[in-house]
Amino acid sequence: PVVHVAEAVKPVESSGPIRSGAPSRVRSRVTSTNDEVHSMSQVQADVASARFTPSETVLLHGDRFAKEAGMLRGKTELLAAADRKVSTDELAEAALLATVLGSEEAGAIRLEARTKKVLFGLMSRKTLYAQSAGGAPAPEGTVEAQFRAALGSGEKEVSDVLYQMLERDTFYPAEDVLDRVRAGLFGRGLLERDEVKKLKFFTSYRYRLAGGVADLLREQPADPVRRLLDECERSRPEVWQLLRKHISHALVMRKEQSDTGGSSD
Repeated sequence: PVVHVAEAVKPVESSGPIRSGAPSRVRSRVTSTNDEVHSMSQVQADVASARFTPSETVLLHGDRFAKEAGMLRGKTELLAAADRKVSTDELAEAALLATVLGSEEAGAIRLEARTKKVLFGLMSRKTLYAQSAGGAPAPEGTVEAQFRAALGSGEKEVSDVLYQMLERDTFYPAEDVLDRVRAGLFGRGLLERDEVKKLKFFTSYRYRLAGGVADLLREQPADPVRRLLDECERSRPEVWQLLRKHISHALVMRKEQSDTGGSSD
């Protein structure tokens, strides 16, 4: 049978993978276009006590961290206002900036800009290192937890940590970053999602705020994370520029390369 279900809030759609393994409530239906839709929500005991991580704050308050999307650029719909779209590239960069600087603010890492020898010691360049410093663990499944896991207990260049954290090459690494943030929110019961299967082959995911999260957004505004980023840019310009450079490099290195050339004999 064909079942028509009206959504009170337009969900945000993504084609990225879901990384949460927690139990879900599942409700299935078939739309008028024969798409299979499985609606899922995680069991969350107390949404009211949840605290957003810095990267989650960026995603949920996206208009404070990214400009309105242009005609030819990647677009991300805002979860709190699905009729508005911002630049995917800018939002993903801001999410990673917030992840790294928020981890530093929490005492989990230290950032140090220093010179590194390259080309067998013949040249040197400035780079940015992240050093593990302990601190309270980030919520499981969040991008902050993934970043600290990729860093481990030692020291690495920030671009190497981000490259390892992203795990695999994708067509659009910036979207993969945002998918990771969404997956962490879903895993903690702060987002709900629809799994949509088109033609039984292609699967995409549509997200929406879970009940009570709209109130959390009002209680946890973007201002502290916005100040964190602005203060780094103002008072530590070298770290800021290096961090942006390392983020850009990691995203470029994780872009899936299409094999357009043939073999030559």
